[in-house]
Amino acid sequence: MDLDILPQGAGKGQALAYLHKKFKTEGKLPANTLVCGDSGNDAELFSIPDVHGVMVGIYILPYHLIGKLRLLT
Repeated sequence: MDLDILPQGAGKGQALAYLHKKFKTEGKLPANTLVCGDSGNDAELFSIPDVHGVMVGIYILPYHLIGKLRLLT
């Protein structure tokens, strides 16, 4: 179990909303915003309007496959 303790009003969603508001007032709002999250403290990111979200997870590669990896460049 994970436990996240944050001060009221100090979350990732509030930070993103603040940045969107700031960029919008400066006429620099991005055309698209993508957020990625992997735990409960990321949940509020997905509630921000006009934001696309992806839930990610940790994948542990089986040991026998490690030597068979190729990096794509």
